[in-house]
Amino acid sequence: MKKKKWIIWLVVVAAILAVASLAYNHLSTAYANENETENSTEESTPVKETKNKDSDFTVYDENKNKINLSDYTGKPIIVNFWASWCPPCKREMPAFQEAADMYGEEVTFLMVNETDGERETMDTAQKFFEDNGYEMKMLFDLDGDAGSTYNLLYLPRTLFIDADGNIAEDHVGELSDTELTDTIEKLLSHGSSVSNRDVLDDYKNVTITYTFGNTTEVVDNSEIMSWLKVGGSKVNVDEEKVQEYVTELASKYNTINRKRNFQTHDGKNIEIDTNEYGYQIDNDKEVQQIEADIEGKAPVKREPVYSVEGNGRNGMDDLNGSYIEVSLDAQHLWLYKNGELITETDIVSGLPTEDRVTYRGAWSIAYKASPYTLSSEVYGYSTKVKYWMPFVCGQGLHDAEWQTKFGGDVYKTKGSHGCINLPPDQAEIIYNTIEKGYPIICY
Repeated sequence: MKKKKWIIWLVVVAAILAVASLAYNHLSTAYANENETENSTEESTPVKETKNKDSDFTVYDENKNKINLSDYTGKPIIVNFWASWCPPCKREMPAFQEAADMYGEEVTFLMVNETDGERETMDTAQKFFEDNGYEMKMLFDLDGDAGSTYNLLYLPRTLFIDADGNIAEDHVGELSDTELTDTIEKLLSHGSSVSNRDVLDDYKNVTITYTFGNTTEVVDNSEIMSWLKVGGSKVNVDEEKVQEYVTELASKYNTINRKRNFQTHDGKNIEIDTNEYGYQIDNDKEVQQIEADIEGKAPVKREPVYSVEGNGRNGMDDLNGSYIEVSLDAQHLWLYKNGELITETDIVSGLPTEDRVTYRGAWSIAYKASPYTLSSEVYGYSTKVKYWMPFVCGQGLHDAEWQTKFGGDVYKTKGSHGCINLPPDQAEIIYNTIEKGYPIICY
């Protein structure tokens, strides 16, 4: 009897010890797993090359619609498991966004958020993406199906799945920009012998030579190559770098809407504040043209794409020897064509009152008309002229048969309503010499 009780006692003790051991192991494993998920993410486990078939899992989109990994087929897939509380996840995220921008047409990026509903929620994950401007496809592992399918113990973790559905690479821990790019290149070049050098070789002759009259500005091949990014067999143009270049080009060669330095007929250098004549590069269209030039894979020589064009230029000289000079103080006009003085004449400008004074600045002739009727409801007149050449706000050059004298102080008492009155014979010469867009400088 005693022996039987003793055996029962041993069985009970053994059972208690077994339960205690199991509990201890369970708690220890849970604690270890929790701490490993938080701490070991700071370390990077080298990329493992595998050839295992990927395992399907179910996650959810932002509207809680079910999404399966198997829904994405036909091209390589990158699955990144992450959480917004995970420091290395956050550190590597910009590299993923940059890679998605570069390779997005060739590779599907799936950013699977480990959403446990407590430490990580859909709201916290979405806020993290919104705050940082990330635009990649984000999915939510609400049921933990993805995590359990891949025995996910550490974050971040990234799977590189080839177009055949094989896991080509499995990386645990943070990826650097270079590691991510190199792994994507390997993924894309799987089964291909084409290298970056081979792809870029097609662009080795691309140069762009801008012409500004006799002045040229060359974008050499080395600079163009610095604008190119290779994704697999595809070459992408870094639009931000091209935009930076075009901005610098425009800053250097735009001549309109900036103070103009002008040399008068007698060699004096003056500054024109109101400058609405000249050239302005269309930045957006020029960027598009550069991209087209690069795609052409051949040297190009051309003018920039302008949104506003002057009458002719040679480098920064956008008058190029052809312009009309008007001195309002001297009441005199000079007409130049290709560097030669064609004619000069006294004038009568606007009456020197606030509402009738002739504007000072640089403009271009808007159009020509012959004959033309000048009229104003405000001042109540209607006058026919033979030659009309407007340049700004209703003011222009025209013949004025009613003026008996020109030059001197005539404008102070018999001044126009802002137009520049000309002797009829001089108006004819000017009209027949200039064309639409011809520059006029009034000072």
